[in-house]
This record gives sequence, C-alpha cells and structure tokens, in this order.
Amino acid sequence: MPPNEKDQLGKGMTRDTPTWRCIGPDPQWCAQLQPLLPGMGQALGLAADFSQVTILADETAEEEACWFRAIPVLEDGVFGPALELYCSTRSFARHQPVQSTVFPSREVWDAQEGVWEGDSFDPLDFSIARAEMFLYHNLLLAQDLVREVVSLSTIPVGQIEAFTATWEVVVDGRLSRAGWPGYSLADRRGKFSRLFSSAGVLMPHHWQIFQSLWDGGLPTGRDVLGIIRQLPRL
Repeated sequence: MPPNEKDQLGKGMTRDTPTWRCIGPDPQWCAQLQPLLPGMGQALGLAADFSQVTILADETAEEEACWFRAIPVLEDGVFGPALELYCSTRSFARHQPVQSTVFPSREVWDAQEGVWEGDSFDPLDFSIARAEMFLYHNLLLAQDLVREVVSLSTIPVGQIEAFTATWEVVVDGRLSRAGWPGYSLADRRGKFSRLFSSAGVLMPHHWQIFQSLWDGGLPTGRDVLGIIRQLPRL
C-alpha cells in the first residue's frame, strides 16, 4: 500500500447497508467515492452478506483488476464477514489515451519494488460512471462467492481462466437486467471474443452460449462449468 494512506469512515450509513470504509493514497479519492457506496449496498442487499466493506487502493494493481477477501470481524457484538476489495484508483478514472509502448503490459511481479513516488490519483479524472460500473460488477461477484452461487473448490485448475471469463458475462447480464451499472454487452462480447478466439475459431454455437450467459439462461456456477467444455479450450 502507498505510504501515508488515508482512512475515512463512511457516513450516512443505514441498517440495510454495511459499514463502509475507503482506504487510499488521497483523501479526495475517498471523498468522491464515499457517497456512492451506501446506495450500492442497499441495491445489492450486501448487509445480508457483509457487516463491513472496505475499498482499498493498491497502486500495483492493473486497471480494472481487483482481488478481495472476506474476513471475520466483530460488529455490534456479533461476528460477521467483512469484505476487503483491493483495486487501483485508475479503475475509477476516465479512460486515458494509451501512453505505454510496452505490450503486453508488464506483470505485477515483474515490476520494480519501491517505485511509488506519490499520489497518482487526479481528482479531476474521477468518473462516477466508471466507479459504479467497476464496483457493482465486483461487489456482485464477491456476493456470489460468499453465497456459494459459485464454488471455487469445484472448478478444475485448468478451467479457472475460462470459467472466470464466462461468469463475468453472467454477472454483467444480471446487472443489465436489474437496471444497475455494469460492463456493457459490447464490452463483454469483445473480451469474450479476444480470449476464446485465441484458442480456436468461434462458431455460431459459441455465440449462442455467450448470449445465453448474458440473458440468464445459465444462472449457476454448475451450469457455466458444464458449458465450458463446448468453448475453445484455453
């Protein structure tokens, strides 16, 4: 984590949303993000799954990438799971023109340590639309894991990449049908195409699978795991 991190407790909490925290390199990032969080908690019903949700800025993360964990915490005398979601502040900023000449981008483990030189977040670049899209997607995904809609223990190691890519289509299809922010059909279709076309030619029945994922025809982790074998093998 960057030095001199700021920790701000959420305000305006209600009983139908978890306690929210934002931890990042710049208090302005937290201040811009904070008002959006309670509404997300209420819309997704997160209070049934998490007593606390903490959004943590990690500047080693690639844009739009995140990882999370659930840990037990004591809240009002009762132990309940708390969600910690680690991500880059760049995931909340307007898209910028590509400036890097390195392709593909360097992996996190290949980057030099100790190169963080201060706050990389510009408050003027904050995008409410991108913040909502990113957080709704990842919070719903975390909820699926906690509710065991998806059971990671049942996914063979060799199918994790394919499963992740297909389940993300399911997640954003559900968000779209509910009228909540999420990644668009065009965005998911493009990522699906780039990934699976690298392993083989995508045929019409592959796109029928994609559309069924988006439309909710394959709503469970077991459904998706069963359909992966019909897609090009990664």
